[in-house]
Amino acid sequence: MSYKALTNALSLCALIFVSTTVLAIDGELGFEGRVFANEGLFGQDQVSDSIRLQPEHVAVLGDGEHTIEFTGFLRLDSLDDERSHFDLRELSWSYAGDNWESLVGVSKVYWGVTEYQSLVDIINQTDLVDNSDGQTKLGQVMVRLSTDQPWGGLEFFWLPHHRERTFSGEEGRQRLGLDIDRSDVVYESGAEQTRNDFALRYSYYWDQLEVALAHFSGTSREPFLIFNGDFNAPALVALYPVIDQSSIELQYVGDTWLLKLEAISRSGFDDRYTAATFGFEYTQVGFWGSESDLVWISEYLFDDRKKDSTTLFAQGLFIGGRLAANDANASVVQAGFIYDPRTKETLFSLEADRRLSNDWSIVLESRVFTGANVANASSDLDSKTVILQDEDYFSVELVRFF
Repeated sequence: MSYKALTNALSLCALIFVSTTVLAIDGELGFEGRVFANEGLFGQDQVSDSIRLQPEHVAVLGDGEHTIEFTGFLRLDSLDDERSHFDLRELSWSYAGDNWESLVGVSKVYWGVTEYQSLVDIINQTDLVDNSDGQTKLGQVMVRLSTDQPWGGLEFFWLPHHRERTFSGEEGRQRLGLDIDRSDVVYESGAEQTRNDFALRYSYYWDQLEVALAHFSGTSREPFLIFNGDFNAPALVALYPVIDQSSIELQYVGDTWLLKLEAISRSGFDDRYTAATFGFEYTQVGFWGSESDLVWISEYLFDDRKKDSTTLFAQGLFIGGRLAANDANASVVQAGFIYDPRTKETLFSLEADRRLSNDWSIVLESRVFTGANVANASSDLDSKTVILQDEDYFSVELVRFF
């Protein structure tokens, strides 16, 4: 057992003991198994298992004006040492006044209205090694001041510490063609991780229309991956530029229709570019005469960088559905696919969640990549998923609530 694996295992035991015995707080303990359809491109195993611990606690003090929130996270993975990691998702103190609120500490903030890809969500760093869908986030040190007025809501963020993105290790799945040298990280800012970043967001509701405008100025959460220049030990190095990003969110809430738009304009390191995701959700209540509700989802993704985009799908159509059984077990199934008409690449996804009892639930997840021209990968530089064609997988997680 490696030193990192040993320390993570001891951390897990200590965190379970403190969480359940000393603090008696709530949380989740997950047992996950993953099966990949093929051996990895670099000979990685097809089967992995992991344990996930996520303790949570919320303490409301005084007359309800003060709140302390804590969320920890620890995963131990049998295959990938980099996926075995600890993170403090939340540890914050907040104060709520009459029409304003302040928060200091480590916290998570989510912006966005679209389903497949949230372009505007930029405060927290992505925990890419934990889940490749980009929805899992690392905790962010922040000071947040917000006010809710008749003319709208206004939020101000001071972000004094930058978090580096997590990536799969040498034995991990869904890794890139070259190893990532984590000891050699490049920042455009001379202050590196301690640069002071700032963000401002304004939101307002007009009847059924919701709108939010935001601006972020600071070190990008998304790095450029550049070649280290060493042909004897080739690797990729993460470069974090300083950016300015302005964004807009629009959402129209009808009886059965939901219309959504996210758009950004970003500058820094390279030419300014724009990107947008827009689409709709349509809900069929009582699907096929049952108690279930079926939500149809369709979105279109656009990035004017096209083949130079750093995302998997610079232009793509996402079509999916979410079925909520509305039963005692809170059963939910969501499936869909995104298709790039330019490169013919497709990603299929499936997620399902069902309560087994008051203390247990089961979560299923699958991803399938198709369409990339593997035979001509060296010449077809437009293909973004060619490295992932052997990374189809199915996972099952049993979750114990405490």
